[in-house]
Amino acid sequence: MCCICILLVQIATKSGYLTKQGARRKNWKTRWFMLRNNELKYYKKRGDPKPIRTIDLSHVEDIAPDETKGKNNCFRLVLPDRTYFIYTTTSNEMDDWMEMIRWRKRMCPSSATAASSLT
Repeated sequence: MCCICILLVQIATKSGYLTKQGARRKNWKTRWFMLRNNELKYYKKRGDPKPIRTIDLSHVEDIAPDETKGKNNCFRLVLPDRTYFIYTTTSNEMDDWMEMIRWRKRMCPSSATAASSLT
């Protein structure tokens, strides 16, 4: 990866409150999400030192709008072991998050590939 690409990847981050569906209870919880490098992390609240979960974007198989949950501005993030359902407050915000995740996935290969390309 060239130096300009590495700089763009480091600069292009996104964060904000999104609402996701729980894995077991299927209730909806608002969480603080941070998209940085090749990871999407979410926290119980902004400023928490440790994320609840870190999603490696190299494992994302699909990201698309979702209308099956009865929520406006909802999208799904499909991984091999789980599908995340997340919604935003506006359709523009949903589009921004989906596009940024897609872009990050394209620009940031898996951590191992990125590390080997820098040596």
